[in-house]
Formats: sequence, structure tokens, C-alpha cells
Amino acid sequence: MNNGSTDGTPALINRLALKHDAVSALHLAENAGYGGGILAGMNSLDTPVVGWCWGDGQTAPQVLVAAWQKLVDEQLDLVKSNRVERRDGNQRRFITTTYNAVMRHGFGLDTDDVNGCPKLMTARAYDALQLRSLDWFLDPECMLRAVELGLDWGEVEAVMLARQGGVSKVRGSTVREFLEHLWAWKGGWRP
Repeated sequence: MNNGSTDGTPALINRLALKHDAVSALHLAENAGYGGGILAGMNSLDTPVVGWCWGDGQTAPQVLVAAWQKLVDEQLDLVKSNRVERRDGNQRRFITTTYNAVMRHGFGLDTDDVNGCPKLMTARAYDALQLRSLDWFLDPECMLRAVELGLDWGEVEAVMLARQGGVSKVRGSTVREFLEHLWAWKGGWRP
């Protein structure tokens, strides 16, 4: 999916779609944000299993296969990765550890990696989740809604690989955005 890219992404997607019947080209004229891009792609799918994963090379293909296998074998609604080894700097490690502790103790999410990807789910579960976040809150919204709805979910362990492309977008503003959304969620807000 091309989320308003200004590099060679649109041409690459078009070539892949021409070469592989299983690939469909989806182009957004303007960047719809992290969540907006993912939701546009998800909403265009007509498959029994849907999901998303980052395109920066940090997730090994085997993790996606393991997530699929767990989803099918255990008949779960949703499966996500739990990054058990990460190659982050100290600042990012501190932010991530604190964030996941808040999610565990403040919101009851029994995971050490709320934002872990890939996230795969049945189309039925995706429809029930009614995800709306157009920004970085999409991952926690997914998991918070899954818990609210009582969906059966599981995790597969993953080692985060070195980033193959792009740069991390986690900044102070990202942390502030998460905190604002979490505070609002506690108060009953839903995107």
C-alpha cells in the first residue's frame, strides 16, 4: 500500500501487482498517518484473515508465519508479536518499558509489548474491533478493544531485527500523543 509516498513506493507496488495476482495496488494521494494508512489497507481487504506489519525490515518473515500458524491452530481471534529482543537505544528502551508497564498495570493488558507487530486477526474480529485511530494509537486501541470485547488473543515471540529502511518516528510528541489518548481512554473516550 502506498500511503502518500513521494519516493519509489508507488511504482514498486504497481510492479508487484502486475507480477503477482495476490497483490493489489492501493494508493492514497496524501499520507493518512500511521493508523489511517493501515485502516485504509485493512478496509480494502476481503479475506478471512487480515492484519498489518511494519515495512522497515525489523520483523522477520518467520514471525508472520508463526503468527498465522498460532491464529489458525489455536482458533484465536487475534495474534500479535511480542518482541523479546530489541535493538533500541537506552532512551527508547526506557520509553517502551514504561509504556508497557502502564498498559499492563493501568489498563489490564497482559503483554510486555502492546505495539508488537505483526498483528493478525480474523475478519470477524476486525469487524468487531471497529478500529478508528488514524494516528499511532491504533496498536493500543486494537489491544484495548480486544480486551473490552473479550476476544481470544495470543502472542508469538519475535526478535526485532535491525531496521532496513526509514527511521524511527518515536519522538517526544509521540509519547505525549499516547499519554493524551490513554488518559482520554480512561475517561471513556473512544476514537
